[in-house]
Amino acid sequence: MRLDEERWIRSNQRKNRQMNETEEEHDSRLIKEAISKRNRRCTRNLLETEECRKKRLDHEVEIKASERNIRNLEETEEEHELRLIKGAISKKIQRCTRNLLENEEDRKTRLDHEAQIKASERNIRNIEETEEEHELRLIEGAISKRTRRCVRNLLVRFLFQYADDTME
Repeated sequence: MRLDEERWIRSNQRKNRQMNETEEEHDSRLIKEAISKRNRRCTRNLLETEECRKKRLDHEVEIKASERNIRNLEETEEEHELRLIKGAISKKIQRCTRNLLENEEDRKTRLDHEAQIKASERNIRNIEETEEEHELRLIEGAISKRTRRCVRNLLVRFLFQYADDTME
């Protein structure tokens, strides 16, 4: 049997099962599948060596980067701006929600921890990077700062436009 035929058969079986099962059965099946998937992942992680793990993680990073690059090439400039705006809005909402939910002590602990991590990363980077890498990092930082400013401006424009549209 060819691979396409097997996929087609599995797809049809999945569709038939979904049509015949109740809401409770559907929820139960999804939970069992999630647990099974997690168990397989945990078992794989226990059995694989550190070298295999690094290769797998590097491969996953490459795949995600490729998918992101393909998406960026396929989307129009308007879609790109809209995606950036949506991302900025969702990050802002996450930050606001976190700030509302955490108390002052938790916030201080989190900020201290983040500051320690940043300081450690900065020290390691300063020790390991060459002068060319340092200059390149500074240039990339300037570009990313400009990108953040552009996204912020797009977000402000979007929000003002949204406010104008809702008031009309």
